[in-house]
Amino acid sequence: MRTPTPLDQQLAWWRANQTGAVHTDGPECGYFKRRLEAWSKIWIPARIYLSQEIDWTTGELTEPERFRLETRGRVLTDHWEIWEAWLRLRPVTMDEWKWLTARQALRNGSQTTAFISDWQEHNLM
Repeated sequence: MRTPTPLDQQLAWWRANQTGAVHTDGPECGYFKRRLEAWSKIWIPARIYLSQEIDWTTGELTEPERFRLETRGRVLTDHWEIWEAWLRLRPVTMDEWKWLTARQALRNGSQTTAFISDWQEHNLM
């Protein structure tokens, strides 16, 4: 039986290395920052997660788990693009990742961020 990787196990490397650097062995799940462009001084948020296709009646994986990289509102699915981007990522704490996400939303002209609840959004309008 192929069971999905639990979230605690997926994020174990990131939790142990939130202020370090990435390794060359391959992508790991977690929250990161990267430069907007190679020459830029602007950091933007990125996250790597596992895509898990699960048969909910048996709880087994129906396809192999695959890494996904979310950054700048896009989700990269190509393994080699994710591997290349991985080498430029820097692990960050959850607080710093939220700050980068909010700052990016404000820079792009979004009126709300992902961290405002529906109740707060309703009462602001």
